[in-house]
Amino acid sequence: GAEREVKWLNAALSRMRLRRACHSLWLHLLKGFSGIKSTKKSIAYALAQLKEVSASLDYDASKIDRFAFQPALNMKMMAPSPPRTVDLFTTEVALDKLKE
Repeated sequence: GAEREVKWLNAALSRMRLRRACHSLWLHLLKGFSGIKSTKKSIAYALAQLKEVSASLDYDASKIDRFAFQPALNMKMMAPSPPRTVDLFTTEVALDKLKE
């Protein structure tokens, strides 16, 4: 119902705010030493949003494989290259890596 929609919208909004905070952080870092104060504020805001994102995680991981991974997606657009292995992190490990 409506409560579920509000919960979903808050989760989406926290993810958008996290992306905006990371973008803002990047822009402040490009300024060098003149942007140190604003960089610290951006880091604090990004960490706060990261807490919001981690608090809103409540999905069923068993449903991911049905839609998230499409191995043949854009294969005709890729240049020939040897296969690369990619580690798939759990949600907790991914959030810990973001906090680092």
